[in-house]
Amino acid sequence: MSDTQTTFDFAIVGQGLAGTLVAHQLQKLGKNVIVIDNNYPRASSKVAAGIINPITGRNFVLSWRFVDFYQVALHVYDELSELLGSRVFLYQDILRTLDTISEENTWASKSSDPKLAQFIQYPLNENSWLPYIHHDLPLAHIIGSGRLNMPLLTSLYREKLKNKGHLFEDTFELDLLESDDKGLSYKGLKFRELILCQGAQMTNHHPYFGDLKLSQTKGQVLVIRCPGLNVQAMYKKKVFFTPIGNDLYWVGGGYEWDAQDDSPTDVAKSEILALIKEMADIPPFEIVDHMAAFRPTVQTRRPVMATSNLDNRVHVFNGLGTKGASMGPFLSIQFVQYLMSKDESLLTL
Repeated sequence: MSDTQTTFDFAIVGQGLAGTLVAHQLQKLGKNVIVIDNNYPRASSKVAAGIINPITGRNFVLSWRFVDFYQVALHVYDELSELLGSRVFLYQDILRTLDTISEENTWASKSSDPKLAQFIQYPLNENSWLPYIHHDLPLAHIIGSGRLNMPLLTSLYREKLKNKGHLFEDTFELDLLESDDKGLSYKGLKFRELILCQGAQMTNHHPYFGDLKLSQTKGQVLVIRCPGLNVQAMYKKKVFFTPIGNDLYWVGGGYEWDAQDDSPTDVAKSEILALIKEMADIPPFEIVDHMAAFRPTVQTRRPVMATSNLDNRVHVFNGLGTKGASMGPFLSIQFVQYLMSKDESLLTL
């Protein structure tokens, strides 16, 4: 950060997906932004696969407000790809197991639902996984889905911020935040308003917001290299099996509700390896990485967008959770519109 530039319109704490999207929208409006971030190696945005999946759940329903979110997400990721000089979103179909005749019948019926039909290929015409899968019933084939390369997006945007003097590399300490009638300040930085986008690093019982109802939900994944597999679609059974390029595959996800820390564990590693064996009989592979992270999730599965009752210059945008790649762009635009207008109806989800 430049020593001569210390006064900003907004300070954003956290440069995961939420912080990156909010920073992008504010900078598009010409706002002077500083991002405070400690580059935590196990932040969820560094571990997540960034899957956009239109159809979810056992009943094969359209994800919450997906039609609203989808086109905006595609536009914003195209915009960011051009800005950063690298494609950050890729379309990838999803193949999903159907485990009972009832599920197969339900899936067939969904193909005639106008709201769902645009995201369904029926009957199946994607067969790259079929030689490896032991499955008696047909597979569900979801189209219009894809993967946001979240680690690439956040790392490239971080470099852009750093090069322009808009990144302050620091572990934010709320106790050091100072305020007066002229504005807010932190370690020599001065800014008009503060936005907290700290993901799972944000304390639940927060001094400025009280009980945010955020949960730290742990997920663990393996990255494997399997040169002989050569599939393009994602495959979902109990977890996602996701091609990420160069013979590499992201496998895992899951939900650990009571984990004490965010370190990878041997138990989870064994469980994921067992799931790989259960999901498909794939060629020999090697483990390249084992990663873990806490996701910032909310019980209602609705993100947190709010202004503090104690100081109307302090805001929170958090809790994007597992649907963050699809809902984040739309909601970040809506949240920034609120910051500009102070129209509280824009905080209603």
